[in-house]
Amino acid sequence: MNPDLKVWNLETSQVVRHLRGHKGAVYSLAAAGDGGYFVSVGTDKTLKIWDLRSTSPAATLHDPKLQEMSCVALNNCY
Repeated sequence: MNPDLKVWNLETSQVVRHLRGHKGAVYSLAAAGDGGYFVSVGTDKTLKIWDLRSTSPAATLHDPKLQEMSCVALNNCY
């Protein structure tokens, strides 16, 4: 299973991006305060940082020794 993350335009109810990269179920998402970035984690033991101007991850952190990640949070301090 390779799930897509979908980015929706809430005004038009249209999908504007399909983000692909996880190789298992996605458990959690967290968005940055400006809405330009978010992170996702899931059963593939991978954390992905997404830049919404692109359709591919800006960065991927993966370690097969980690437990499955079920939650992620961002702190929007400046």
